[in-house]
Amino acid sequence: MTMDPELAGNHRGKGSFGWGGAGGTVSWADPENELVAVRMMQQEKGGDFEQAVAQSPIKWPRFAGLV
Repeated sequence: MTMDPELAGNHRGKGSFGWGGAGGTVSWADPENELVAVRMMQQEKGGDFEQAVAQSPIKWPRFAGLV
């Protein structure tokens, strides 16, 4: 769980949590930024997916109330 985003340096908001697998898979939920990300890739060095998502120019729709 990310408690201090600046200290963690993982481009996630405070309170975000996730899991990273051995073969390059990664997932996380970021409640502060209303974002969920899943990457299913079997490649150990897949780049900085978190940074790419954080810097994306796309304005993702908010799905509040669909839970």
